[in-house]
Amino acid sequence: MLVKGQGLVKSYGHKLIFKNVEFEAKKGEIVLLLGANGSGKSTLLKIIAGALRPTAGEVNIDPDSASIGYMGHDTFLYPQLTALENILFWCKLYGKKANRELVHTWLKRFGLGSFLHERVSRFSRGMAQKLNFVRVMSTDPDILLLDEPVTGLDKESRQLFREEVLNLKQMGMLVFWVTHFPEQNFALSDKALQIKDKTAAYLATSDN
Repeated sequence: MLVKGQGLVKSYGHKLIFKNVEFEAKKGEIVLLLGANGSGKSTLLKIIAGALRPTAGEVNIDPDSASIGYMGHDTFLYPQLTALENILFWCKLYGKKANRELVHTWLKRFGLGSFLHERVSRFSRGMAQKLNFVRVMSTDPDILLLDEPVTGLDKESRQLFREEVLNLKQMGMLVFWVTHFPEQNFALSDKALQIKDKTAAYLATSDN
């Protein structure tokens, strides 16, 4: 397995977020993370990303495929930099050389090709979210972690995003996806892990 969670517990002081969470995922899978607001979906995603430590348990990731792209609620974009400058900065931060041709392709796919040299401070929320996705993909991750990635996108852009994620799955990428739209995304997914009553269990998807 590429990623395996065992006996995961997360609490803040006496407040238990979840317990006994276990999962396995491999290349070429989309794993939906479901649950009510405040159930711990984003917390679990951050633990997988290594941004949070679990109170107990562990997440094991294949060391040969340990490059993680994390797309959270914040875009982590610098408003005074242009779209291209933001991408180049993040590539440098990850120690990666930016593939400018690929970056231009991604930007064009999301309708941002003509905004390459535009400051991000002038972007709408939807434009910033699209650029956020390009930012993550420009670092060439092995594992993609998405936390409500279609926030701020119109219907057409949401559909385009789903198509792009499906393409990544078919190329062998592992995707963890926190979503409030399971009915729209079940068809793309291989597994759905629902956090409920402070623990998690798999749900059947449309293909399982």
